Amino acid sequence: MVFQQTQPYQNAFTGKIAIIASYAIVLTYFTGIMIQVNYFDDEDPSVGGCLLGFALALLAFAVRMSWADVDAQVSNGRVIDSLYVELNNKQNQHKKDYAVAWVAYEKDAEDTGFDIKIMLTAFAELKQIAEARGDDMLQPESASVLMGLVKLMEEYQEPALKVLREWTISCGGRFQAGPLKKADRIVIKARADYGGNLRKVLDGVRASAIFHSLKDLHRAVRMLCEEGCLIIVI
Repeated sequence: MVFQQTQPYQNAFTGKIAIIASYAIVLTYFTGIMIQVNYFDDEDPSVGGCLLGFALALLAFAVRMSWADVDAQVSNGRVIDSLYVELNNKQNQHKKDYAVAWVAYEKDAEDTGFDIKIMLTAFAELKQIAEARGDDMLQPESASVLMGLVKLMEEYQEPALKVLREWTISCGGRFQAGPLKKADRIVIKARADYGGNLRKVLDGVRASAIFHSLKDLHRAVRMLCEEGCLIIVI
């Protein structure tokens, strides 16, 4: 029905106004039919009075609910603003930490005679390899629903971490396992990046490979470029 998709009957937080409006419409039509078939006494004003009273009560209730919705929107807006501020602060801190770390990496590269341009070239090559694979890689059909995807992640978490751990150690890095991506984050990413297609969410099992020099990082990137590497970059 049109009123269920149009403001102000429904907003982003609730559909209560739509429900109230539907009650008023049903009551009005029902009473009209009863009057038309002479179900009520034509001389009895109580029918109209009851209908008017009920409509006014619904209106008052609708106004109350709309104010409750406004309060909820304001409250949610404050929470969202607070989260954005927190996120912005963390991003700024991460930028500072990255800048400090990069200076240390650059100094180590200079001290050891490592040419950073070689590493950047390796990254460019890895990017080309990933782009050549395309974006058609999907999870199995069972991952079409959230519970299926979560179950798949839990089932393959240990085998995936084992492969990642062995690869990281083989190229001189330090392995650090991470938690599984949470269900709400999976849904958010699927909707934001893949049009709601859960099968395209491929980063449910997470881990970090930490390298203490750009030379070691370059070695790892080169290994990722090798044909037959168990780690596939997409």
